[in-house]
Amino acid sequence: MRALGVLALLSAALFFASVPLDMAAPRAGAALRMLALALLVPPALWLGRALAPAAPAQVWAATAAGVASLLWWILSGIAFPWSWEAGYIALSAAWWLGVGGPLRRSNRPLGTFTLVVGAFAAADALVTAAGDRVPFWAFALFGGPKLPLQTAWTVWLGIALLRGRIPRLPEDAQDATPIRAAASSGAMAHDPHAGHEHFHCGCGKMFHSRQELTDHARRLNHKPK
Repeated sequence: MRALGVLALLSAALFFASVPLDMAAPRAGAALRMLALALLVPPALWLGRALAPAAPAQVWAATAAGVASLLWWILSGIAFPWSWEAGYIALSAAWWLGVGGPLRRSNRPLGTFTLVVGAFAAADALVTAAGDRVPFWAFALFGGPKLPLQTAWTVWLGIALLRGRIPRLPEDAQDATPIRAAASSGAMAHDPHAGHEHFHCGCGKMFHSRQELTDHARRLNHKPK
């Protein structure tokens, strides 16, 4: 995971460095940007694998859109005739909007920010597709924030991966809500004889700690249905 974090941070650094190069040395800037985008593919795939248990079809479709967006953007730097800019921006919006919700289960702040970036990417795709029909102020307002937000997201992703702040969701992530609910809503009572707190489950059993209550709820979830 740490290696993926390094790749994400390096991607953000190279992408940021490519911006001033676009004016001074366009070919060097384009090459640097393509490398930055390529470095983001492995973290994107890992993120999809980590979040897939929450919503497999949604997450893998979004991840495929994200990887396609990165590759499309790379190919557009080689001047492919079908490199329609609004297309890969729209795919990136589908990626962030698709993984943002499941990511909130693993890292709520980053997941929320991912949805924000996805929303701005969708707006950027719309104004980019409209082209000259959109006034400059609208393009700056709705399309301008996407690149800075994208770079900030990549940095945040890299830091989170380095610190291990994006744990893989369990295979039963779709059934994880009852576990969290049981642990968070466990009634707490004080036993004057034992001298410490007890937690009660809805089934009537009593536990000495919230962790015991959580483990009990997890075992219930794993019982064959």
